[in-house]
Amino acid sequence: RTACEQAVAAKSAMPLDQQNSDRDGLFELLYAATEVLHDLTNVSLPESFGQNIEVYVKGFVAVLQLGAHPARDIGTLVPLERLQCQVCHSLTMWVGRYTEQLEPHIGMIIRAVWDLLTCLGDSERIDSLVTYGITLLSSCACQEWQNSPFKDETVLRAICERVVLPNLQLRPCDL
Repeated sequence: RTACEQAVAAKSAMPLDQQNSDRDGLFELLYAATEVLHDLTNVSLPESFGQNIEVYVKGFVAVLQLGAHPARDIGTLVPLERLQCQVCHSLTMWVGRYTEQLEPHIGMIIRAVWDLLTCLGDSERIDSLVTYGITLLSSCACQEWQNSPFKDETVLRAICERVVLPNLQLRPCDL
């Protein structure tokens, strides 16, 4: 929790170059912790998780709200993007297994992943992040939520137009 708060708080507290190196270490730590949390919640819902789900969801949403990493000419994901992939992967699993516990937070989750996906661009480097994000949205759309944002036709149209269709086009690297 402390590492997550430090990573999110560091966003504006230091120059960008220093932010990147200091935060990358925090993002790697959070990535490892998120993998462990995913594995723990994959088997069954630990009592402490159920009691603190709001804290976990808010932390995950904060990570997604950090947005896109400034483009670099590298072929692999940067630590923030790897963490965001893992967050989307874990949330996708939780949506399928712990629907009742996530119901109060689903709007916040959908909004965060939607905002992330619409700012990512079309770099080949972030294909896996886009895939995890779209998979999360798809999992959310497949569930029956009491106040489902997917009941609104304009929401579905916007997702198709601004997220799905732009990511279906072929790029030169795809040919």
